[in-house]
Amino acid sequence: MDGKYMKGEYTRTQVLDSFCSNKIEDVYKRREVNYKSVTNDTGDFYSEIVAEEILKNYDILDKMQFENYLFPKRQLQNEERKEYEVLHDSQNIKINNESKRNEENIAKRALQIGLTSDSGYKVIDYQVPVNRIQYSKQGKVDLILRNDTNNILLLAELKDEKSQETLLRAVTEIKTYLTKIEVNKDAFVRITESYKSNSEIKILPAVIFCDSEKIAEVNNYGYIKAVNRPKYEFNAMIKGNMPFLYQLCKVWNIEFFELRFANKTYCEDVKDKKGKRIRNYQKDQYTLTHLSY
Repeated sequence: MDGKYMKGEYTRTQVLDSFCSNKIEDVYKRREVNYKSVTNDTGDFYSEIVAEEILKNYDILDKMQFENYLFPKRQLQNEERKEYEVLHDSQNIKINNESKRNEENIAKRALQIGLTSDSGYKVIDYQVPVNRIQYSKQGKVDLILRNDTNNILLLAELKDEKSQETLLRAVTEIKTYLTKIEVNKDAFVRITESYKSNSEIKILPAVIFCDSEKIAEVNNYGYIKAVNRPKYEFNAMIKGNMPFLYQLCKVWNIEFFELRFANKTYCEDVKDKKGKRIRNYQKDQYTLTHLSY
C-alpha cells in the first residue's frame, strides 16, 4: 500500500520513559501499549518500542519477577467453590442484535454454531472470567477453544473487523489472562477440569481477528489509516516490519486465527437510530482459519 504513517507526538525516549514509569497497572492496560502511530524522531512503531522493552524484561526476569511485571497487583481473588462446568450452554444462548456488542455477539454465535477451525480447534465457551467469579475485575477470556486430537486448550482474545486496538494490546492481554490463571491454583484447576477432554491438557494463548474487505486506507494527505488494525498489524508483522512484536509472539507461543464471514446477514425490518439495518447475528456463518507466522 502506497503511503506512510503519520508521525506521532512522542519520541522514542518519551514513549519508553512513560511506559516504564507506570509500575502500577497491568502491562496490557498501559496506554503506550495501544499507541497507534510512529515516533516523531526515529519513525519506529510505538508498538515495536514497547514490545522490545517487554521482551527484554521477559528475557532477564525470572518467572515470578515477570509475573509481577505483567500484573503488579498480584493479590488475586480466590474463587467461589462450585462444581467444575462450562459456563455457557450453546443451546441456551440469547443474542441481542440491538445491543451493539459486536464482539460479544460474534463470540456467542461462534459457540452457538460450534465454530471449528481448519486445524481442528472448536469453540466451546465464551466470556469466561479469569478466576471464574462473575464480577471479578481480573478480566474475561473472550473465547475458549479445544483441540481434542492434540488435547490443547486455547484462551483467545477476539477482535472484530473494526477494532482499533493494537495487536500488541491483544497479545499482552491474553498472555496476562493466561498467566493470572496459571498462578492462581483454584483458577487453573477449575479451567482445566471444566474444559479438558480425557486427560491432561495444554493451555496456550491465542488471538482471533476478523476479516474485513478493507484493512487500511490512505487519506488525502498520503498517510495510512488502519481500518482493521489487528489484521493490518499482523500483516505488517509477518512481512518483517515489526520484528520485536514477532519475537514476543513466538516466545509466548501465541496462536493466531482469522474469522471470516461466510454469510454476514442483516435484519430486514429493524434499523438503528441512523436508519441503517442492523446485523442479524442469528443467521451469521463463519469460517475460522489457523494462521502460520
